[in-house]
Amino acid sequence: MIIAEISSTGRPSYSSCLFLNRPSEPFARIWSPTPQQPLRSMKTERKEEEEEEEEEEEEEEEEEEEEEEEEEEEEEEEEEEEEEEEEEEEEEEEEEEEEREF
Repeated sequence: MIIAEISSTGRPSYSSCLFLNRPSEPFARIWSPTPQQPLRSMKTERKEEEEEEEEEEEEEEEEEEEEEEEEEEEEEEEEEEEEEEEEEEEEEEEEEEEEREF
């Protein structure tokens, strides 16, 4: 009788095989396999890994886009501030000119 655990690759793990000549041996009756995670095919594992990688890439792209948007907003705010300062300076100059005329 041969008792073997199946490794995660789906192949028997020969290092954990147990070769018993007599199935009536007490150990053979007591022995039970350790609970394992359900075996997944290599294709399934690859698909899951690819999906995880794609998700990570999408998250990175989203973060980059958010950073770019924030930078653009900051630039727009700076431009608006500069425009406001220029307008204030122009108004001050106009006021000074009016005062001179009087």
